[in-house]
Amino acid sequence: MDEREDGSVPAAPDAENEVGGARDGPVYGRARAGSPAVPPPGWDPESSAGSAAPAAAESAVWTYPGAGQTPWGEPIPPRDGPAWEWRRELGTVRAAWLTVREIFTSPDQAFSRAIRDGGLGAPFQFYILMGYVFGILGFVISWPIQLLAERVMGGMFPGTSGGVAAEWPPFMRFLDNGSSFGVALLIQIVLLPFTLTAILFVGSAILHVFLKLLGGGRAGFEASFRAVAYAQGSVTPFQIVPFVGPMVAMVLGIIFLIIGLARMHETATWRAVLAVLLPFMLITVFAVLAAVVVILALYGGARGI
Repeated sequence: MDEREDGSVPAAPDAENEVGGARDGPVYGRARAGSPAVPPPGWDPESSAGSAAPAAAESAVWTYPGAGQTPWGEPIPPRDGPAWEWRRELGTVRAAWLTVREIFTSPDQAFSRAIRDGGLGAPFQFYILMGYVFGILGFVISWPIQLLAERVMGGMFPGTSGGVAAEWPPFMRFLDNGSSFGVALLIQIVLLPFTLTAILFVGSAILHVFLKLLGGGRAGFEASFRAVAYAQGSVTPFQIVPFVGPMVAMVLGIIFLIIGLARMHETATWRAVLAVLLPFMLITVFAVLAAVVVILALYGGARGI
């Protein structure tokens, strides 16, 4: 948004009387406070023109040093997305699809335009919806493939029965049996929402703490929460792809998460990279140290030390 000669910022156009100019990418027109502007008749979020201009565009209200541009010298775009923030106008399915498409086709632009306030409800709902739907679908699809692989492995190695070790407790053998599919599915249906919620909040908190320690995170916890929810929620469709799907989702999720944290907080990318990778590195170091301690303890016990 251009400034006047006296340095003041002109007011955003009235969403009911004035139409914003053409912009690259989808334009949704959400006010900074989180209350949506009323879209005009014929409004199409996929079009770069003919959309309601955001009331009090957030790009013009930057609250810490560097206002008006990013640390790398680019103008801060108006924050009025992603499409999920407009699910009431677009419909749930279409808004989810547009959000995933935005993040996959142009993650830099998607997170640069994503609002940072308005509450945790919208990103939380997106993450839970995507994680729950594709988590259950992935479980249903992978179950018969897993059983088939176990049967093949069971025929190749003696001492197993259908891929299940004969000495396993009856309960574990029951869960591995195809007849227990309904029980396992019920467990997934009941526990998955709680698991996803814990992962989202704990993961967001850890990443935000590391980002703050590295000098980023100035936009607040909600910005980190939104970056995690939209980045991780968008890659969950890969959960339905057997074998390679979860690995692809993990790699893409890390990439989108780094971009999301950097753009949501308008901080240098290296800070986001370290904030994402340092927790994994620390966990790996502690796991290796714990394994070494256990091995030394077992070795010492075997030698009678």
